Amino acid sequence: MQDISTCGSLLFMTFEEVRYTSGAARPMSTRFSLSFDTTTGEEVEITDILPHDGEAVNALVDQIEACLTRDHAADLFIDAHTAAVYATTKPQVTWSIDGDGVHVLYPADWITPRYLGSLDVILPFESLTGILDEAYLPSFPDAQGNADIIQSVGAASFGRQGAYTLQAFDSIANAKVSLFCGDASFSYPTTVVFYATALHGQSAFLPAPATGEWYVLQYQSGGQATEQQFR
Repeated sequence: MQDISTCGSLLFMTFEEVRYTSGAARPMSTRFSLSFDTTTGEEVEITDILPHDGEAVNALVDQIEACLTRDHAADLFIDAHTAAVYATTKPQVTWSIDGDGVHVLYPADWITPRYLGSLDVILPFESLTGILDEAYLPSFPDAQGNADIIQSVGAASFGRQGAYTLQAFDSIANAKVSLFCGDASFSYPTTVVFYATALHGQSAFLPAPATGEWYVLQYQSGGQATEQQFR
């Protein structure tokens, strides 16, 4: 699992899948998202967050087509309009919502060459005015605090559960702790170890990172997004 986010009662989890094909020079990775309604436990399609009329679906397709034409026209195997329609008709095309907007995620090697990986089309919220059902626009708690990751007393050795603690001071929103791996020239997330829509002066125990891994803490406060690394 690479990422997790919420929007109202919706929960989104993004995964990376790595596949190996016999005889291939390298593995192929692709990303996909699962979207759930936490009140029912059911999966949610992207058309479920639109007003129930055909015009909203057509307007969403137009926005996706515009992004594909602007950013990926030279790479598409098919025309941009057909690819945009796939976002509302094909289960292989998944989606999620985060602070950047609505993400439409096409599998790797599906509408663009394999070397480009998964295609993430981001639709900013301002482009979805009058298209997205207002009930699904993100609303963040009135968070005005900050947070830190501290080493727990007596838990200095690697591998111990609760070796580190996430501590929220006052209130923070959309708190996420991810493990990263790599070096100074290139780093990437390996998994999400903690997520909460809001924390109000609360703390959470974290496992110690393995050698070569470190924590990245992200949260929102005062209308701003904060990201901190803890090596």
